[in-house]
Amino acid sequence: MQVSVKNTRRPQFKQPESFPLPMGMRIASGVKRITGTAWMPFLIFLIPCLIFWPTLNVGFVSDDYLYHAAFSNTLWDFLEKTILVGSNGIMTPEFFRPLGIISLKLDYLFWGPDPVGFHLTNILLHSINAVLLFYLAGSFGMRRAGAFAAGLFFGLYPLNSEPVSWISGRFDLLATTFILLMLHAWCIGRMRNDLRWMIPSIIMFLLGTLSKENAVAGLALLPLTDWLLRMRTKKEWGTAIGWQWKWYIVFAAVAIVVIWLRVPLFGDIGGYGDEHAGLAFFGVPLTILWSNFFNENLKMLFSPVSRILWSEWGAFPQQLLIVIAAVFYLGLLAALVRITVAAIRTDGSMLVISASGIAWIILMMIPVTPIEGVQDSLSYARFLYLSIAGLALLTGVAVGLGFNSGKIVRRITLVIFILTLLASSTVLTRHNLTWIEAGQIASRINTTMETFSSQLTDNSTIFTIEHPLLWKGAGCSPTQYNSYLEYRYGCGGINVVEMPVAPDDIDIWWRDLSESYARPAIGFVWNESTQTIDVLPLFIPDEISTVAGPEELVSPDHGVGEPEEINVFPEPG
Repeated sequence: MQVSVKNTRRPQFKQPESFPLPMGMRIASGVKRITGTAWMPFLIFLIPCLIFWPTLNVGFVSDDYLYHAAFSNTLWDFLEKTILVGSNGIMTPEFFRPLGIISLKLDYLFWGPDPVGFHLTNILLHSINAVLLFYLAGSFGMRRAGAFAAGLFFGLYPLNSEPVSWISGRFDLLATTFILLMLHAWCIGRMRNDLRWMIPSIIMFLLGTLSKENAVAGLALLPLTDWLLRMRTKKEWGTAIGWQWKWYIVFAAVAIVVIWLRVPLFGDIGGYGDEHAGLAFFGVPLTILWSNFFNENLKMLFSPVSRILWSEWGAFPQQLLIVIAAVFYLGLLAALVRITVAAIRTDGSMLVISASGIAWIILMMIPVTPIEGVQDSLSYARFLYLSIAGLALLTGVAVGLGFNSGKIVRRITLVIFILTLLASSTVLTRHNLTWIEAGQIASRINTTMETFSSQLTDNSTIFTIEHPLLWKGAGCSPTQYNSYLEYRYGCGGINVVEMPVAPDDIDIWWRDLSESYARPAIGFVWNESTQTIDVLPLFIPDEISTVAGPEELVSPDHGVGEPEEINVFPEPG
């Protein structure tokens, strides 16, 4: 009996001979190949740069003065205070974000004290993050139209104004950059079945946690990424890649080591100082957590319009604006859900990306929920920067599926997305303008305070009366100004006392205070009409009195002390 043996060898194909093309055709072919693939990330990078370009004029505001005290110091003192442990065993400044501080120091070495260079770095980092999200969406299996929509949506989302326009938002930008790079390296290693890519992925994760502590939550994105890659490989290859649980443990070990380092340096895992960390992460009532998450963070994520910005309008137009914005963005989400449900039968991978986007939003929001909710202002919007990336993925799914549908649905999708970008760009421009206004006010405040504070000696006190902390929601007032003056003039032990209300007769109050106060002091009074500060005359006591000094007068949070210690607001006469 003759048995036939099937030939299992793969057929060998001969490579066809290639003929050299003329130089002109080769150049045209190269240009077409480049422009055919590069115009999307180019636009994603360029358009946010153009929208944020005016924020180069914001200057230093709010916490920027605290970090200015660190990155403007000599290199050795900077290393000692920022990276090494100080003489008292406590690391300074109060946040353990050495990589973010180092990036500010590099800006200072390159640009000097000019804030324009610092803002330029922020703008470039944000645009890079938008491009990284575009490529990451493609790695997840999203169509190019959807990935383009996700990157551009992220780049122009209004809530991103604070982390980009504010120099101190560098930590959020940098942490997001490294988390996205971590996921990129992870995707490359998994798709190529090359575990060597896990090493740069781990390094990126470590650098992210050293940029800002909430980057630890990026650990939760690894299983989500594997879920997406499994769906993609099953669709394209017919078999899904496996899970990498062992590598999850390695990443978790890195997170534990970083947390372990924080405890001896700060006494807590939060890195917010002894006064805040315990309550911020472990003692918050459930009602506050619920309110922060749903009533503030989630609400502002889908309706990124600040009522404070439109204060020149009446109450009804303000509320109407909020309703329109909420309906608009919730309508976008509803369209996404509708398209995703309709696509389950034809493309289940998009459903997985949608579910992962929702999980991304929640997971990235959890670490910041106990701290402070994002309200109807521009402050704390940086807490949602990583969550907005998940919202952008959802938008990319909606646009991608819409463009893959019939002609009518494709046109409707295009119109809705263009309107979304126009609305986002309009509100974002208004947010950026507010930061520019806040920067102008902060610059005038700083010029006056710095000029007159140069007369102070050690252990002096600065009284700021009715000092604005925010300007239409944007951080305005210099914070931790005593640290700035210590680095600027070398005078130490300075207290900055913030008085929330001016006395009825400030001249009498200041005279009485100067007669009884134990330390040299100078006062600055906010003038609302001119948006500047007026200066009260410097007083230096002839002799040290028995009246309480600044350390008893104010609390560590710069609040007014107990009334029986010293009456800072005596009755006139």
